[in-house]
Amino acid sequence: MMLCGQEEPVRANDCIYQLDEVLEKGVLSDVVDARLNRYSFVWLGKLPGANLEFAHLINAILTESPTLGTWVAAYETGGDARIRTELIEAWS
Repeated sequence: MMLCGQEEPVRANDCIYQLDEVLEKGVLSDVVDARLNRYSFVWLGKLPGANLEFAHLINAILTESPTLGTWVAAYETGGDARIRTELIEAWS
């Protein structure tokens, strides 16, 4: 099962980092834009199915909406980094 959360419109968020291109490091997100929405999808099923189900979700969204999307996948690693993220840009 997958849960979806919505943040509308996008506002500063102290749980999300963004790239500061000048400092070349991640900083807390201070983006505010009334034209944008931010969505969170959390997989509650068994881990082997997460990537496939997320891919199905992304394909369904892009099929219905001819838009550019930026996707960030985050998952626990259990190591020193604790959370690993992967940035995915997708469009239809």
